[in-house]
Amino acid sequence: MMEKGYGNAEFLDIFSSIISGFNQPLKQEHLQIFEHCLIPMHRKKFVGYFRQNLINAVLSFVKRDKSLAEQAIMACLRYWPLIDPNKEIASLSEIETILNQLKSTEHLQVVKGFLTKRIAICVCSNHYGVAEKALFLLHNPVMLSLLGEKGDENCEEVHLELVADALM
Repeated sequence: MMEKGYGNAEFLDIFSSIISGFNQPLKQEHLQIFEHCLIPMHRKKFVGYFRQNLINAVLSFVKRDKSLAEQAIMACLRYWPLIDPNKEIASLSEIETILNQLKSTEHLQVVKGFLTKRIAICVCSNHYGVAEKALFLLHNPVMLSLLGEKGDENCEEVHLELVADALM
């Protein structure tokens, strides 16, 4: 019998409300829960059954500690769905909701290259929904400031690659 993650959505709902009650700064035990429990849930086969609940739990942590946004985005990129366009759209939506919690790009320096490459790939997708969501993500204020940072020699190359791939 295949497990479909029954009960995960309910657990994550309850857990999100518990996370909201955590004090700042987060204790080491709470960070371990984020790193060892929530992040690996992105790779579950049936994540579609509880994806929105997982996003809410991750966002609860990111609201408490903005530096966790980098880990959350890396998890989305690490466990990126390669075959299913609907799951790709869901992953882009998760990244978008995480970016919406941030005011600046200071916590995104490590994932900058990986994120821009994935968005460039999504812009070139044959599925219109994936390409549209990726282009929409590029209009996010945090993403725009991340791409337009001064002192980055690869910034112009990324812009040209994104535009050239989108036009072809």
